[in-house]
Order: sequence, then structure tokens, then C-alpha cells
Amino acid sequence: MIVINGRKLIQWLAMLLVVLVGGYWIWSINTNAAMPASTLPEAKVKTFEMVAVEFDGKDPKTGKEREVYRWDPGTIVVEQGDRVRLNIHGLNGEHHPFLIEGLGIQGEVTKGEVKTIEFVAKEKGVYRMVCLVHTDAKNEGPMIGYIVVQ
Repeated sequence: MIVINGRKLIQWLAMLLVVLVGGYWIWSINTNAAMPASTLPEAKVKTFEMVAVEFDGKDPKTGKEREVYRWDPGTIVVEQGDRVRLNIHGLNGEHHPFLIEGLGIQGEVTKGEVKTIEFVAKEKGVYRMVCLVHTDAKNEGPMIGYIVVQ
């Protein structure tokens, strides 16, 4: 028969408590890593506010009035593994169908509305966010933004 005095029992219980708390902590980290960005607590998602904007001006060479569309900010920098939320506000232009090359994300921003997209930045690289209407200067563009994953 094993006899454990009061002091040894307290030490064993304290060790058991440390193991249980540590195990729960490790489990909770791994559980959050597998969650889609949309289900994570707000503190774990990096949120950016973007705007589809229009700029007007005169072409200095031709004197013609021009308008061009842009994403603002034009570049967003995140770290590999970040969970990212883009709230894209449709300020100018009726609609801007877009895709983010290399991420498999497509959507459309409509004037007066906010389009929200979420993703996990899995791979390092530079990803272009391209408006499919304003592709070049002839079409009031190019309307291209960049997401840089470091």
C-alpha cells in the first residue's frame, strides 16, 4: 500500500492542475489556428477599410479632362498567417467587380455599400486586387491594389 502524506498530495494536485491548464492552453491555440477568419474573435482579425474612389483632373499633355478609379489604400501589408478582413466601401462608380489574383477571391463593390471579404494570408507574395471594369487607361484605370504578404 502507498501512503501519501498531506504535503505530497498537495504537490501532486498542483502538478496535475499545471498539466491540465497547459494542455487546455495548447488545445485552444491549435483550435483557433484551424478556425476560418469569419469565426475568430475580432481581436484576432486584422481589419482594413478600403475605398473605391474616383479622381478627376486634366491630362497635362492633351488638356483633356480625365477621371480614373483607384483602391485606397493602394497597398496593404500583412504578415504570413494573418487573418485579414477587408471592408471595401463603394464611394465612387456604380460597381466594381474585382478579383484578387492568386487568392481565389472574387466579389463586387457597389456604390453606397460595403463589401467585406476575409481570408488567411497563407503564402508570402504580392497579390493584385484588380477591378474588372477599369482595367487600363482607356477604361478609366488601371484600378489595381496590392496585398503584400511578408
